Amino acid sequence: MTDPYFSKNSETFYSTKKAFKISRDILPYAYISSIPHGLNLCTSWESTKGKVKGTSSGFIFYHEKYSIISAHFNINDSRINYDIFLSRIKIMFNTLHYLNNRSIKSSEIYSILKHIETQSNYDFNLKELYFEVKKFRFDYQFIKTKERDYKIIPGEIPLFKQNIEFLNALNTAQKTVNYNFNIENLFYLIEERITNNDYSYIHDIIIHGHKNNNLIIYAIIRKFNLLCTDKHRKRDILKPFKSEPLYNNAINRITLKAMSLKPSLQNAFITKQIKYHEKELKKFNQLVVNRFIAHQLLFILSELTGLNHNLNITLDIQIRDQLKAEFINSINMTKLNIVDGAKQFDKIYKIKSKTSPPKLNELPDVFLH
Repeated sequence: MTDPYFSKNSETFYSTKKAFKISRDILPYAYISSIPHGLNLCTSWESTKGKVKGTSSGFIFYHEKYSIISAHFNINDSRINYDIFLSRIKIMFNTLHYLNNRSIKSSEIYSILKHIETQSNYDFNLKELYFEVKKFRFDYQFIKTKERDYKIIPGEIPLFKQNIEFLNALNTAQKTVNYNFNIENLFYLIEERITNNDYSYIHDIIIHGHKNNNLIIYAIIRKFNLLCTDKHRKRDILKPFKSEPLYNNAINRITLKAMSLKPSLQNAFITKQIKYHEKELKKFNQLVVNRFIAHQLLFILSELTGLNHNLNITLDIQIRDQLKAEFINSINMTKLNIVDGAKQFDKIYKIKSKTSPPKLNELPDVFLH
């Protein structure tokens, strides 16, 4: 039966491998899909996704990675040779066979190869490659499963001209999502701590992303710990103070312990121990006073996240602004006064009204959604 697209004997065959070349033409987009729109084919599959971590600039990020099987490949890649090109062709058509549970029709093969020929800078013998693809037999080893933790929202990202632009946009969006996730977690944690009258050392929070992208979060955690425990590091934590009448109980214990000593040593022992416990009690009382300052951290976090709380705590604008100036001076290594420091803090960190990126109503066929 005569092939509807090529007559096998109409012309002399040339080696596809020898004929394969890559032109120096500059293509309009960084990513151009190998499969055109309009074909009645399933071209990709995704596993069930988990809980969404956040969205930013046209990307959705998930807490866990999910699996993808895709027949698409980027035909704007000038670093390949014919062997790599043919390998990607095999993966693509085997994947299409797998996803559609049938052989790919001649018309579909021709449409895909013609699309690659016209939209890429690959120069190859279309006729010979067409007949070579028609001889393919399904092979499961060409089915490749990938994993990732993000998804592109169709129509909400621009058409990137260079791959580095896409990677930069992806990294920026991921930083934003991680920061928002981290700072909201911290808001809820401190809100819960204050609700439960728990001012112990904060160490049970996981910060996602690079430390440099979350400096304000680390600064707030350090300040809370210093105000409420007087400790910079978890390993420095002593046993927590009890809420019982500390001073009276301590005096009773000291007196009883002193009775086991020689009379000549009892007074000196009691005096020394009382001074120690008075010092500890003074420190404890100061930590209790500091809790009011720690409450201002929750007001700051409320401004940074846009989240509200219903706790019966009082805002002190002067202390809040003093903390803001302290944070900005520590992070930026400046010496701004309270007013200027608070303004600079708000300029950098205070939540701004969220605006959606410009949407593209229609993407060209060459772009993979």
